[in-house]
Amino acid sequence: FRFSRKDRDWQAGEKVQIVLWPRSPKRQYLGRAKIIEKVNKAPQDITEGEAILDGFENLGAFWEWFAEIYGIPSLAFEGLNKLTLRWVKE
Repeated sequence: FRFSRKDRDWQAGEKVQIVLWPRSPKRQYLGRAKIIEKVNKAPQDITEGEAILDGFENLGAFWEWFAEIYGIPSLAFEGLNKLTLRWVKE
């Protein structure tokens, strides 16, 4: 899940870098991926099943991550892009 970009939003077919902590001195580059699908979604519409499929233990764990990364409640009701990615060889 990513918020829409203000300069140019994500698009299916685009190749992207996968990075942990992108704005930190601890930045870790993991590789490149291709956006397979992009779905606009309101955070309050994310289901327990989606959270589990995306690697969270449950919906509560998703919201804990969301709050830590993005802050709540100020950003909680902005639209999100649910991006489906596939790793690509570099």
